[in-house]
Amino acid sequence: MIFPKAVCAVVVTGAMALCSGAAFAQGAGDYPNRPVTVVVAFAAGGPAEFESRLYTQKMSQNLGKPFLLDFRPGNSGITGTTFVAKSAPDGYTLCPGQGSFTVSAATVKDITYDPVKDFAPIILMSKRSMLLVVTPDLPVRNGREYIAYAKAHPDQLNFATLGTGSVFHLAGAWLHGLTGTRVTFVPYKGVTPSTVDLIGGRVQATMMTPEIGLPVVKSGKLRVIATTGTERHPMLMDVPTLSEEGVPGYEYLGWTGFFAPAGTPAAIVNKLNAEFAKAGKAPEVAQKMADSGGAVMVLSTPAQLGQFIANEVGRWRKVVQDNNIVVE
Repeated sequence: MIFPKAVCAVVVTGAMALCSGAAFAQGAGDYPNRPVTVVVAFAAGGPAEFESRLYTQKMSQNLGKPFLLDFRPGNSGITGTTFVAKSAPDGYTLCPGQGSFTVSAATVKDITYDPVKDFAPIILMSKRSMLLVVTPDLPVRNGREYIAYAKAHPDQLNFATLGTGSVFHLAGAWLHGLTGTRVTFVPYKGVTPSTVDLIGGRVQATMMTPEIGLPVVKSGKLRVIATTGTERHPMLMDVPTLSEEGVPGYEYLGWTGFFAPAGTPAAIVNKLNAEFAKAGKAPEVAQKMADSGGAVMVLSTPAQLGQFIANEVGRWRKVVQDNNIVVE
């Protein structure tokens, strides 16, 4: 099972200045007494919609007020996320955050929001390991063999990413930087074209979400050689992690959390935290999450999510600096 390290200290940041007497004095009252908008910063139909819709449907049932998804895609998630950062801090505009929420802060120079200071963290809902996959004709069966092959063939492996500066690009750069290996990162505009080229052998390796990678691996068209968590993936218990395969300290996990604009009263944040956790514990929700790709429910406190976000931003900024990644 994959769980975050316990966070005992409350982090005092602009995004988490929720413990003031004024904030508590406002109270949650009859919140919510009208519909709540949940802004998804990506197009409908993707992983962000699946998880967001699963939780918000349950919360709508539990609270008797609709939690409505509002899709605002654009600029790798920045458009919708910026909208939420600038919305009224009253608990009626929320957003799910995933990898790009922190990666953008490390790669986009003119970004107009700070994921630490401009949001009130509510809850980290789930985490999941990613898959390191290769084409079947690449002569490697595990992470150790992959690293050895990459060292023996510098710059000869093509590693597919979802664009320069994307989360999978940074996760790949981090892996190869730690292992002293050099590959050629090939940016794609979407998962479909990158998967087609992987199967066709035009690129040899990539990282994939379990939802997308598992069906292709089961078909025999690609091979999974390692997973990216510190614990083995529950659906791939025979596949070692990269940390087991000689890359200690490497852990890249997909995640989903929920946020409100900074300044949202603590009482409302705490109520939302409790309600999201209640939705996540519902048996039918937990089962769908497990079936979707082996996601592990986390259900953190707001303080734990705040610390997680600060750590993620710091890590990705270091990866960008160490690997001289430039995003135009």
